[in-house]
Amino acid sequence: MKNLSNAYKVAVLAVVSALTLSSCGDYLEIEPRNIITEDNFWDEKADVEQMVYGCYVRMMQDDFMRRCIVWGEARSENVVNGSADGSDNTNGKMDKSLYDVMRNGIRTENAYTTWLPFYNVINRCNILVEKAPYVASIDPNFSDTEAQAFVAEVSGLRALCYFYLVRAFNNVPFYFDPVESEDNVKNLPPTPRNEVIDALIADLQSKVGNAYKALPGFKTPGASKYNSNRMTQYGIYALLCDLCLWRGRYDEVCTYADIIFKAKLAEYDELEYSSEKYSRIYGGVPKLFMHPDDKNAPSMTSKETQKKIEGYPLYTYFSTPQGLLGTLNSYYYNASADQGNGFEGLFELNFSNTPDDNGTGVSNSAVGFFYGNWFTRDNISNSGHGILFAESTMSNEADQTQPEPSGEPKNKFFLTRYDVRYYSSFERQSGSSGASGGANYIRKFNAGTAQLARNNSSNATAPYTTLFTTKYAREGNWVFYRLTDVMLMKAEALLMQGRNEEAFNLIWVVARRSEIGDDAKTLIETKKAGTYSLDKSKYINNNTYMKKLLLGERQREFLFEGKRWFDLQRFALRDGDYETLRNAVRPKYASGGSSSDLFPNENSLFFPYNKRELKIVNADGVVIPQNPYYLTGEEDDD
Repeated sequence: MKNLSNAYKVAVLAVVSALTLSSCGDYLEIEPRNIITEDNFWDEKADVEQMVYGCYVRMMQDDFMRRCIVWGEARSENVVNGSADGSDNTNGKMDKSLYDVMRNGIRTENAYTTWLPFYNVINRCNILVEKAPYVASIDPNFSDTEAQAFVAEVSGLRALCYFYLVRAFNNVPFYFDPVESEDNVKNLPPTPRNEVIDALIADLQSKVGNAYKALPGFKTPGASKYNSNRMTQYGIYALLCDLCLWRGRYDEVCTYADIIFKAKLAEYDELEYSSEKYSRIYGGVPKLFMHPDDKNAPSMTSKETQKKIEGYPLYTYFSTPQGLLGTLNSYYYNASADQGNGFEGLFELNFSNTPDDNGTGVSNSAVGFFYGNWFTRDNISNSGHGILFAESTMSNEADQTQPEPSGEPKNKFFLTRYDVRYYSSFERQSGSSGASGGANYIRKFNAGTAQLARNNSSNATAPYTTLFTTKYAREGNWVFYRLTDVMLMKAEALLMQGRNEEAFNLIWVVARRSEIGDDAKTLIETKKAGTYSLDKSKYINNNTYMKKLLLGERQREFLFEGKRWFDLQRFALRDGDYETLRNAVRPKYASGGSSSDLFPNENSLFFPYNKRELKIVNADGVVIPQNPYYLTGEEDDD
């Protein structure tokens, strides 16, 4: 037997086989090679560019994207099995591996315990880090600056893949050396999670300054050339924020967040006075939000007016407060593309069912499978919803929420029925089969636009109804980082430093911009009748309330974006607060299996290694150790 399991070997060697994935430009036209690292390939800038594109295309494949959703979302309380009896695995809708994840019955043969897609991308990036500088040395049209920018870019992609792996598996094989042929395959024992994260931080810190701040030519972009679709400098800074947050390096979280805020404020100032640029690049015009008492909000002197501007440039959701309120100008209901590529974006994958400028397009089949596909109201039973539903009490709790605060945060999902995310994230199907209390079909990512109309019925439990429009669900972008994520990461860092008031000011902005109102100015300066206004005095002197508010706001803002389980996991690992996690997910698991011993320790928060990996023997004859939580004897079975 070779030194590496078959699954792991395929992952690291796939990059040296023929290039058969669909991609961009002339990437498809590279003649098939058994070994693409041979000398006649790496001889010009175009070869490097094609391999960089290949990294993104590999990330956009279904097996990669499904794991982003399952690892970060499926174990959380956000989503439930979209059937009444939990038997989707028997009728072809839900495979057994996903069904077992949803009921916390994961075994070592579970398909989602394989890591092949991520190591495939990692090895592509490793090869690029080595080859790009070499190509720059022999191609006069490829500068060292350009090569180092590509190295920084793929180092960011590599770090993101490793970050997913350590959050899914805890300790993982870790390497930066490229595997270019079977002779190079190494068997590496798992490296501890924190050592991996520290190494990633050091690597990105050494390279982030070389990355592009904006892709060349971005000032006049075409329809498919958006800055957030590549790992630029600010995408790397967002990833550094996340990595440092997980390691408790809170000063660095704040430093990197402030770099992003300053850059976005400058971009806002540049675009604010050019509606033509806005309409071409982004859908909707951001406005500046800040808490009136915030003395630490980003500020600068406007190049256009020479006056001070300050605040966080974010989308508002509506332009008028009455009648038919119009299309949402939220990030995920972008007014121009209805699929992302918005001002707030820092890094996302750009999916499309239709050909782009290069004649190709990759659809997000994972989102279509899990959340929903082509949506028409007259044909909802055919393909309108996915196999996962939004948890049923999301809508029930919003209906019951009282408009005024009680002081202590309520055990409710949405703080107010005036939160536009309640209307735009899912569609309630009262009385239909599915989750108890009526199904909630996930509409985030798979409806074209969402419009709100006032509900004039005296018996209405919510003041508005939502009108969703048709689109291809599978062309919605997958968002890894956006501006509000960085704001809430900095808020968490401040909270952990005891700077509660500063943390509250950031959370408040994210919550307030989500309220239905005239515009940013109205939201800040007035309290609309019936809306919920967070009372700072009821929170900042109570750490329990602050943590609950922060976790709740992250949950509301990033519904179904693959972040909820990782948030709960981070708090449990850092604070030893397993009860917050258990209490959040217990109702879900109580209905699908025993919850008496629900997530009893650190090891239970991670997936097991796939049983095939347990057969690996390294040079010293040591077998890769299984996660102790899963040592039941089944790993010895073939």
